[in-house]
Amino acid sequence: MKEFLKRVLALTNKEFKQLWRDKANIMLGIGLPIILIFVFGYGISFDIRNAKLGVIDLTHSELSVKLHHSINASHYLDAIAYPSIEAAKKDFLLERIEGVVVIPNNFDAALWHNKASIEVFVDGKDPNRAQALQGYVASVISQTYSKESIKKYGRVPGSIDIAYRMWFNQAVSSTWYIVPGLIVLIITLVGTFLTALVMAREWERGTLEAIFVSPVKPLEIILGKIIPYFVVGLLGLSICMLAAKFLFEIPIKGSIILIYAFSMLYLVIALAIGLLISAAVRNQYVASQLSVATSFLPCVMLSGFIFDLRNVPVIVSFIGHLLPSTYFMDLLKTLYLAGNYWPIIIKDGLILGVYALLLIYLTVLKTKKSLD
Repeated sequence: MKEFLKRVLALTNKEFKQLWRDKANIMLGIGLPIILIFVFGYGISFDIRNAKLGVIDLTHSELSVKLHHSINASHYLDAIAYPSIEAAKKDFLLERIEGVVVIPNNFDAALWHNKASIEVFVDGKDPNRAQALQGYVASVISQTYSKESIKKYGRVPGSIDIAYRMWFNQAVSSTWYIVPGLIVLIITLVGTFLTALVMAREWERGTLEAIFVSPVKPLEIILGKIIPYFVVGLLGLSICMLAAKFLFEIPIKGSIILIYAFSMLYLVIALAIGLLISAAVRNQYVASQLSVATSFLPCVMLSGFIFDLRNVPVIVSFIGHLLPSTYFMDLLKTLYLAGNYWPIIIKDGLILGVYALLLIYLTVLKTKKSLD
């Protein structure tokens, strides 16, 4: 028994020393849980806070202004006045507001005659958030015009009919919101994970030595690694788009050519991230773990796929906006659900282009023809 414990302790001591030398495993075992618990526990929330809501008041009476003040008094909503639906829609498309409340010009008279109605337009790209926003708006309206709140007028108000309208997702289907996001996740996982193993495998097998003594340049090595996996990624993208169109029946309001073009650009980014990781660590296991920890998991949690970045603390939103997947997610959902809205397309497209050039440059810089 004594010898048994002695051997176990010796092996345990050896493994601890080996673990201590492998800093990547320590970060995965200790650092990653700390990051995840803070991100999920503090930075992520399904509650709506300070959602921007446009208010178009066509009456400008004391009763209609009362609704504007009630919205601002809520912890969940912020009201912004607009002169017309056209002005509000412009900010709506730019995602500066999440909904619009329209108070008609005959609101006061209709309220006393039990015929009052208010139109509410909400962003339907995320059906769960849209329905929650509708609930908050309905609650504020009912409290604002309840018998108790306007009893000073000496008259009993009638009921108010709230007409809801969904923009960008009239079917109120969560599938319309999820599937474009899944395309982003799949491209991220396939592009980054596959190429993360490529260069690391070459280092482990020693085959890069034969490549380095040849006249091949680093950029040529990178392109030779990227092109095959780029083709594989395009095949996966095509399968996803066919499934979205024919299996899930998701309409494509934007240009298919633009969807393919920007998907190819993002695929280059994902492939470059994988190659950069594998060239840096030179170990297949560590490269595969880092590819998941630095690309796939952040894409799931911080790109706007599950959690709206308008509803998280500033620091979490800032980190999310450092990810290229955040801009591709926004771009793809816009092309699928809203159409060819050029301000968003140009902005997100330029950012993705900068990421692609920067990552390719860093990968070439890291892939030196040296065994050091």
